[in-house]
Amino acid sequence: MCHGLSALRKAVLLGFGFIDLLRRNTACAPPPPTPRSPWHTSSGRYIRSRPAFALLDVVIASIILGISIAAIIGLTGRALSAQKTGEELQIAAMLADEQLALVLARGPDNYSQRFQTNGACDAPFANYQYVVTLSGGSSSEPYAVSVAISWAGGGEGAQRTITIHTLIAPREGDDPDPDRKPPETTDRMT
Repeated sequence: MCHGLSALRKAVLLGFGFIDLLRRNTACAPPPPTPRSPWHTSSGRYIRSRPAFALLDVVIASIILGISIAAIIGLTGRALSAQKTGEELQIAAMLADEQLALVLARGPDNYSQRFQTNGACDAPFANYQYVVTLSGGSSSEPYAVSVAISWAGGGEGAQRTITIHTLIAPREGDDPDPDRKPPETTDRMT
């Protein structure tokens, strides 16, 4: 009903203040306002965020960033330490394998009387020491051979050791270093 008023009637009612009453009438009420964010007023103006909230956001972000950087630096330190330990263990295993190969190549019979069974490794591994231990063994039983490699490793400089145990059979035959030349020279030209 209030939308169909004539211009004259509106002017008359406006003069008496009835238009405001008609506007407040539920039949003529404007549609409800659309929901707005909490940062808008009822008139639609945008409220700027308060500087205290921005400062709080920056402080919280800085704390989270600091914790993340500290964790990354800690993990990097541990990774470098683990890499150094792995490198030391690899070198020690290689040196132990070298000592076992020498025992195998030269034969375990009287090895401790013919060769040195302990000492420092050759350069550039002079900070590694080895100890070769042979026990048991006879003409039908294998020798129990142990090789221990020691070094000052780790971040604290603590003494570290790896030990490898294996069985090596004695060499067959009486001559420890037999002459392996064939009795006749082989003629390959014919």
